[in-house]
Amino acid sequence: MFPKSELKKQLKRFIQDSERGISVPKFAEMCGCDPSLLYHVFIMEDKPLTEPMQIRIGRVFRDWQLGRIGVFRSKAAGEFPAYKKDEKIPLMKHFGVKVTPDGIKMDIGMRNRHDYSYTTLDEALKD
Repeated sequence: MFPKSELKKQLKRFIQDSERGISVPKFAEMCGCDPSLLYHVFIMEDKPLTEPMQIRIGRVFRDWQLGRIGVFRSKAAGEFPAYKKDEKIPLMKHFGVKVTPDGIKMDIGMRNRHDYSYTTLDEALKD
């Protein structure tokens, strides 16, 4: 389970990501909540994140990161989110920079496409 502050930070990045692979309404359907509730809790931050909601959303978000959830299509039902039979972590090539005590260094390698826990360059430079 994610700590509350970490879940808020990662879900805010997830919702703002245009290439996340699943729509916010479909993600909210997997969580069992309303899509507007996700916006109010994680983007506008005017509603509290309760513990049951934290558990449900954290569990679905973890399963999404590990590649256990996919968006499927059928002629009868259209697009719908569901758990996959065989999970596969979605990897992508990553080329970036990171700030270390020795200075700025290149960060090259494979990264989980759905992992939003990495700090951005802007956040690293602010610290």
